[in-house]
Amino acid sequence: MTKEEKPDRDWKEYNEHLVQRGEILLDVESLQGWQEELFEMNLGKNGRPFRYPHSLILFLGTLRVVFGLPYR
Repeated sequence: MTKEEKPDRDWKEYNEHLVQRGEILLDVESLQGWQEELFEMNLGKNGRPFRYPHSLILFLGTLRVVFGLPYR
């Protein structure tokens, strides 16, 4: 019986491929205008002073889906 030869593998390239496979791209630039969005949402508001901006809710929802986090 002959031992089957394994193909030569470029381990550096293979490792980089695995790192890229686990990479998550999140658009944090969508949060840059959240202060202005928050100000506009609460302009002239009576009572409770703050509500969460929609961009923050979308960002947190993305994190929840990507990482499989519970609501709490």
